[in-house]
Amino acid sequence: MSVDLDEGLKVVAAAVRMPEGLIVSLAQPARHHHIIHTLCHAVPFRSDGKPEYQVACTQGFLLSNGEFAVRAYARIVADKAGQLLPGARKHNDLFSEDVW
Repeated sequence: MSVDLDEGLKVVAAAVRMPEGLIVSLAQPARHHHIIHTLCHAVPFRSDGKPEYQVACTQGFLLSNGEFAVRAYARIVADKAGQLLPGARKHNDLFSEDVW
């Protein structure tokens, strides 16, 4: 896939997008499970100990322009920006382990 990218565009943080559109991120070197764990602590619990509702989200990354990118697009951005670590896995999606 050929994608035109703004010069200087980079992946800056792991992030999740909630169904309502809210984007939650934590600074590097945080991983998606750190964000999800933090969100789970913010969910109220019922008297039976189960969460009041499930935390559903789309995992992705925050870009240097402030936009949220799904894993596949973030992989393209990180590759073009030269951010992939040596030994990064060969697949279509980006994982935080591939960049920090």
